Amino acid sequence: MRYIDSGSRDPQHALGTWLGGELIGVGTLIALRVQTGFFGSNALGYFEDALTALSQTDGHTRFLVGSNDGQTLRSAAADLIAVAGPPRSGLRIGVVSFQKGFFHPKVFHIRRSDGTSTAYVGSANLTVSGTTSLHVEAGIILDDRKGDPTDVLDSIAAATDEWFSTGRPGFYEVVDGSDLDALVSASVLGVVQPPRPKRAVQPVQPQGTAPVPGYSLKPIVTAPPVQQPLPVATPGAGQQPSGTSPTSMAPPSIQTVAKHWGKKISASDAQRKKTGNQRGAITLVQGDYKREIDQTTYFRDDLFGHLTWVSGTARTGQAIEMTTVPMHTTIDGAYHGVLDFEVTDGSSRQASQKNYTAELHVAPIGPIIRQTDITDKHLDIALDAKGEYWLTIA
Repeated sequence: MRYIDSGSRDPQHALGTWLGGELIGVGTLIALRVQTGFFGSNALGYFEDALTALSQTDGHTRFLVGSNDGQTLRSAAADLIAVAGPPRSGLRIGVVSFQKGFFHPKVFHIRRSDGTSTAYVGSANLTVSGTTSLHVEAGIILDDRKGDPTDVLDSIAAATDEWFSTGRPGFYEVVDGSDLDALVSASVLGVVQPPRPKRAVQPVQPQGTAPVPGYSLKPIVTAPPVQQPLPVATPGAGQQPSGTSPTSMAPPSIQTVAKHWGKKISASDAQRKKTGNQRGAITLVQGDYKREIDQTTYFRDDLFGHLTWVSGTARTGQAIEMTTVPMHTTIDGAYHGVLDFEVTDGSSRQASQKNYTAELHVAPIGPIIRQTDITDKHLDIALDAKGEYWLTIA
């Protein structure tokens, strides 16, 4: 038995380190079971090799994904279905969501081809933040190769399997996109969450000492990307803003929109910098409207000015404002539905040359742009006469 605790900021104590060692590039597994309270498909790169091997042998595979407050994205569940492989007798995937109360376990159980088992039980979810220890996480790793009791490992496996055999309330089994659409319609998946205000942590100054500012954590390992192409989302139940039913998914022409902005996408915008950390966002500058707009006020007060903005704090500790913008999203001609993009604005970003204050965060299209280089393509954002936003990359 081994205790891991990423409060140490030691990469060996990250869940992702253990998952990578057990699942990436290893031989055939007999079984894989996962329970995760929160889920993001950006962490599925840890599981791709194992799921491919299990698909070839019809190995026992069980995934339980929480959708607490309905916030798990339909696209994330669709990615899981795609990476898990075609339907087969040994594969079952379930979503768990309650009207009140969270599905909150974080359990990963692996049975190897030699019959031995290992498992993690702890605090880390199957998300990029959980697996890479952006947060402080702790857990226990059991392994009967190392003398841990097999009966305890068997009970962990059985507890996961029982969700699929007992018909518990709040459990929804999914096989394909039609199942996901039904869950979106039922508000089990894809419920838009309001922006969560971030704390503006002020420096703390104990008596007789220098001020201590608020501290932000960073990941201690890097999650591997999914190598296979992921499905392109198609418009389905619940993917349009309420009260709308567009007859065409083609973006409106510039001549017919109420407001418009665009720019050529740089390598930094495309998350393709050759050195340093990726920003995770596209800078909102003058772009196509050079000397026509003031980029330090246009996005906060004009293009997105009528939306609800809340105060928050950037990772640097600087004060920012944030809003969520639902946008019909089309990339290289493929429509991906209505995705919720976070836009942040902060005067502290404004350098002496007055370059920009606002950023468009790219998390909703992260899996797509990791697989397709969008450098030098063109980004357009349009607000149509009905008040709907359209984001197009082509």
